[in-house]
Formats: sequence, C-alpha cells, structure tokens
Amino acid sequence: MTPVDGAALNNIAVLDIAANLGCAELRKNDFTLTNVKLALAGNNQKFRIAPVTMQLFGAQAAGTVLADLSGATPYYEVNYSLPQFMVGDFFTLLSPRHIAAGTMDFSAHLTAHGQTLPELEQTLAGQISLQGKNLILYDSNLDEQFAKYETSQNFNLVDAGAVLFAGPLGLLVTKGFDFANIAVTSGSSSEIPAAISQWNIANGVAEAMDVAMRTNQNLLAVKGALDFPNGRFKNLSFALLDNSGCIKVEQAVKGAFQHPEIAKPDMFRVLTGAVRTLLQKLKPDEACAVFYAGSLAAHQ
Repeated sequence: MTPVDGAALNNIAVLDIAANLGCAELRKNDFTLTNVKLALAGNNQKFRIAPVTMQLFGAQAAGTVLADLSGATPYYEVNYSLPQFMVGDFFTLLSPRHIAAGTMDFSAHLTAHGQTLPELEQTLAGQISLQGKNLILYDSNLDEQFAKYETSQNFNLVDAGAVLFAGPLGLLVTKGFDFANIAVTSGSSSEIPAAISQWNIANGVAEAMDVAMRTNQNLLAVKGALDFPNGRFKNLSFALLDNSGCIKVEQAVKGAFQHPEIAKPDMFRVLTGAVRTLLQKLKPDEACAVFYAGSLAAHQ
C-alpha cells in the first residue's frame, strides 16, 4: 500500500476511471511476480482494484485493494490470498540451498490510513494467516535434534521454526536469519505434519495468536510480537513443549528484523529437564504455566 497524496487528485475527483492492466513480469532484486493482471475502477477519489491476480511461488495469488482518498486522511484496505504456494520456492529467496518442500496457504486482511508510509505502518491493522500440512524440511532431523537438546551446544529453535515465517510477509522478518544453520543432520529430513501461523495486527504490531508446528514427536510454538513500524522483534520466544504443554526449552529473539539477536536456549530448563519430568510423573495434576493453547495443542 503506497501512500497517495489526496490533494494531488483534486483535479480528477469528478472523473470516472476504468482500466484493465497487465504485465508479464515484475522483478525487484530476486523477487519476481509473473502474469500480473488487475482491473481498476473509481470515481470521486474512491478506487477499487479488483481482482488483482499474479503468479507467485508457483501459485496463483488473488486480491482486492480499496483506496478512499476523499477524506482528510487516505484509507486503504487489502484482501489477499495465496493458496497452495510452494514453500521451497519461498526459501530460495533466502538461501541457495533446497531447504523445504510442500505447500502452504497464505491469506491477509489489512487496513491502514495515512498520508505517508510511516503513518500507514503505524495504523496497520488486520489479520495474517499461514497454514500447511505434510511439509518436509531437508537435511535436518528435528526430532533427533530435539531429543539431544540437553547436550547440544548449537541448539537453535529459531532456525527450526523458520517455516512459520514463510510467505510474502515473511520476507520482512527473515532476511537476517542464517538459514545455513538449519542443515545440521546431513542426509536426513524432517516431516512436519502440521504448521500454523496466525497473527493479529493493531497499530502496526503483529501479535502471535496461534503459531506452532508439529513434527512427528514434538511441538514447537511461538509467542510474542513483530513491530513492523520499528522493524523489530517484540518479546518473541520459541519454545519446545513436552506432552503436558510445559516448556522443555525456550529461546528468545530480539532486535531488528535485519539483525536479530538470538539468545542462547534457556539452560535452566535444559539442565533441570530430567528433574521436572520426574516431578510431573510424581505430581501429574500439578499444572505448569501455559505457553501455547492453540489449535495444535489438543493433538499432543
């Protein structure tokens, strides 16, 4: 959503506009859109672009854009969907390695108002959803890594959870990640039966509402927020959970999207894991603090 100076359109306020536009390819750096088509209609400084279609990550994207420039502050609304996109194609923008395979569904409903890009970022609101099933993460056996977390010196939950940031808006928050670290178990791969990443946005800050992925033996969940106006992680944490939903190990991320500061795993939980497991067996009714209670929790 690029801001438009409403005052500059005063001279065409009474005109009706109708147009169909198309472009075979739009390219910026390594990011390419193909077969872009849109229909534009508007009058009295109110415009609708619908549909907007394009090919992206091996899938057909579709959306609508509404722009109301009639008031003192321009208002924008975007609805966008990218069903069954190739997650492997997304990761090629971040790493030359073949990291993952499978398809995911992405959708977004966003609104914003303002004259400038900073104003639009500050007022951004809406929802973002990313879901996938039966994904493959190559060259990394996550369950094997998770089983050895008590002795691992290079344990990194953030790399393991990178798939939860796949998709168009994921490009904003993953550029600073080192995806070479994902491949730590050569010759082996991981199955991800289910992954979900749902965020609610208010005032430009996206809060994790239901963000988790399940391997064959484990559940990795995320909580916290993404501050888009400032381009920073906000109290973001990744956690590996046990069968009771209790945290086995937790890792925090802070700093700028381009230069994230990834903390070492919470070693207190790592070192006391065996003790906590024994206590939970002796006192099974004693509840732990809930880290994640989303849609994948019921399938522990």
